[in-house]
Amino acid sequence: MTDAARSALTVSEAFSALGNERFQADGATFVRNREIPDIWDANHVAHITAATPDEIDGLLARGDATP
Repeated sequence: MTDAARSALTVSEAFSALGNERFQADGATFVRNREIPDIWDANHVAHITAATPDEIDGLLARGDATP
């Protein structure tokens, strides 16, 4: 990936998270907005680092438990 593409993706992610809660948990960055749960840009998981089966299971469990 080029530096320009990496920068564009970083800006896009930051734009998607504007005005929403953002936190790190279980090997990923969670972005959420409880007021608009059906809007993907305001409610998604990014920058996933979970790699082992146990880490992935933990991440999926966290996603299911996060309102």
